[in-house]
This record gives sequence, C-alpha cells and structure tokens, in this order.
Amino acid sequence: MPSRPKPHEDAWKRPAKVAATIDKLLFELQDCQPKNTTKTYAPKQREWQAWCAQHYPPVPAGWQGANVVWDGQDLPGDLVDEGKLLLFMTEIAERAPRAGKRLASEHRRREVGTMASKLADNSDTEGGDFSHSNLRLRYNTVRSYISAIQRLYEEQRSRRINPAPPPQGIPLNALKSRIIRVAYAQSRTEMDDRGEEPVVIYHSHTATEAHPSRTDISYASEPEAHYVLVSTRHHGEQTGLADDEVEFRSFRIVDGEVREEEVEIVESYLFGHSPTTVVYD
Repeated sequence: MPSRPKPHEDAWKRPAKVAATIDKLLFELQDCQPKNTTKTYAPKQREWQAWCAQHYPPVPAGWQGANVVWDGQDLPGDLVDEGKLLLFMTEIAERAPRAGKRLASEHRRREVGTMASKLADNSDTEGGDFSHSNLRLRYNTVRSYISAIQRLYEEQRSRRINPAPPPQGIPLNALKSRIIRVAYAQSRTEMDDRGEEPVVIYHSHTATEAHPSRTDISYASEPEAHYVLVSTRHHGEQTGLADDEVEFRSFRIVDGEVREEEVEIVESYLFGHSPTTVVYD
C-alpha cells in the first residue's frame, strides 16, 4: 500500500509568507504610484482614521477579519464599510473648504459688503465675522475623498482584515448624485454673485465615448452653454482615432435634447470665432 504523502514542512508558514508578500506589494504600490495621488489620498485617509477613532472602538488585538461573518454591523477602528463611509461623507459634503481661491474670494466679497454697510451707516465698528462660510466642497474634492477611502478598503481586503463587501452600493451612488446637485447649485450661486454666466461646462468620460450620458442630460440646465466632453478611453476600431488622438466633442443640451456642434481648433479665439462653430484655442 503506497504511503500517504507528507505535508510540506513549510505549509504552516504559508499564511505568514502570503501576508508578508501582500504587505511588500502594497508598500511598493504606494511607493510607485503618482506623487499627486499620494498627496491627494494620504491626508484624506488620515482624516478618515481620526474620524473613526472618535466614533468607533479600536480594532481588537488579534482581529481576524477573514474569520468574521459580516452581517451589516459597524466594523471597529478604521475598517471601511459602506455605512461608516456614508456617515463620514455626509459630514464631509456639508463642510466648507479650509483654504483656497473660493474661500479667499468669499472673504473679499464680505469685506466689500461690510465696508459698504459701514459707509452707509456712517459707522466705525470693526469688520464682520468671517469665521463662517456658506461655501461647500466641490464635487471633485468629495469624490477624491471617496476614492481615497475606497483605496484604503482595497488594502484592508488584501490584508484579509476587512470582511465587509465593497462600499459602492446604491446608497453611496445616491449620495454622489445629491452632492453633484448641491455643488452645481453652489457654483451657480457663486457665479451669479460675480455677475458671470457659464459659457463652457466640461468633464471627461474615462471608459465611454465623448457623448452626454443620461445622467449628464438630466443635470444639464444651461441652454446657452457649450457642454464639452473629452473621452480618455482606449481607442479601437470603433473610434477611428489613433492612440495619441483625443475624443473631443461639444454639444448643446436644451430640454433634454442633445445637438452636437462642430469644433474647430485655431491658434487664436479672437480671430477664429464664428457664430456657427465652437472654437477653442
């Protein structure tokens, strides 16, 4: 009778080896990822960790996330689950920017308003209180928060310490949609305060063609604006473009109807503009 094969003598070491390999690869990923990504994600992940430390107990010693059956309960420490992420992002979305041109511009407008009020009242009182801001973070900033925390979740899953499913369900998408509406309304209010009108509204599609999606059309509320879309998707036979060319298209969207405009690239906008084409330089 043939002897039974013996287990490999290093079999018991495999989990430790796998964990060490994962840690090494994650470290290398952080080391080689673009510096702008690290600069953007790192402070937001630290903010998440500080927020979790205030609201949740720390991760217990000897925590084995792979052995935990997640049934929707809040996870300890900075472990990411969708419920915690929704609460965190709701607070972030309601927060004013801490610095930047928009905040400085708001302060200047308040200073002008305070000075005008003092002149009208013939008053020598001190300036107004600028500690409170009516501004909110822009959508791209909020989206970068979500991306930073989702990256942290992916690292936790790779280390097998997080048993929760990916935080990208319907509630999070609904929160994103609400943030888009609020951010656009805020931007429109700021433009109105400066006496400006939107001329070009642009964004990119990373995986689809440069054409307004149903979501884009539903949010389009500026009939006089040019809606410019750039697609960064991989060019194949369906685009007819070379690898170094870009899908760059412009549209008018009025009452849900989409009409594409001709785009002409010229050296100078002042001498290249005509009523029938959209000209960019």
